[in-house]
Amino acid sequence: MNKQNFITMPKFEMHLHIEGTMYPEFFVKKAKEKNIKLAFDTPEEYYVDYRTRNTLQKFLMTYYGNMRVLENKWDFYDLAWEHAKRASEQNIRYAEIFFDPQPHLYRGVKFDEIVNGLYEAFQDAKKKLNFRAQLIMCFLKDLPEYEAEEVLELAKSAIKQNKIIAIGFDSSESPNWVQRFQKVVLKARFLGLKVVSHCQENVTDQSAWDVLHYFQPNRIDHGFLYTRIKKFWQE
Repeated sequence: MNKQNFITMPKFEMHLHIEGTMYPEFFVKKAKEKNIKLAFDTPEEYYVDYRTRNTLQKFLMTYYGNMRVLENKWDFYDLAWEHAKRASEQNIRYAEIFFDPQPHLYRGVKFDEIVNGLYEAFQDAKKKLNFRAQLIMCFLKDLPEYEAEEVLELAKSAIKQNKIIAIGFDSSESPNWVQRFQKVVLKARFLGLKVVSHCQENVTDQSAWDVLHYFQPNRIDHGFLYTRIKKFWQE
């Protein structure tokens, strides 16, 4: 199959973090509009810097740092719309898209601003671009579980309106993170949400097995260390 055939064939995308779709051009433009001081002045300099982000922690520093340009509903709308346009150009028809509310809430962004900006952009994309997307709300594995419960409470109205279809877990892992979030998973399932999870990213040989055993997820997203776990493959 040549490149052109691959681009034009219909596709779906099951793993994408909307904040991670932020191109340097978008980041620099938004930062200048908001008078946010930047480390570099041009998108080209950021592309060079990105190539040095070769570990999970270095990547996450950039990933979370770039989020500071997302301050209101229309910033989230613009981010989602930009991705929808690129997806449509590649004939991607459907996507399940992660978003991370906690870093935005820490900066004072209201939950409804985040969700409604993303949701409305994807609703418009469905009508205008033949691209359909659904949202998966992720919790950060290295933060306290009570914060995830608080965010789940904030999300109840959006869940009732079918703006969110699942919860997920991402970011850096800490020991016993799976056991800590069991209550969150049970509450999410009670609300009718599916459960997915990143796991085995950076710590503990046990976490992939724990995710299967304690969460019984609808899907495991990915994990770099799966091949090291004999018990995971045997079971």
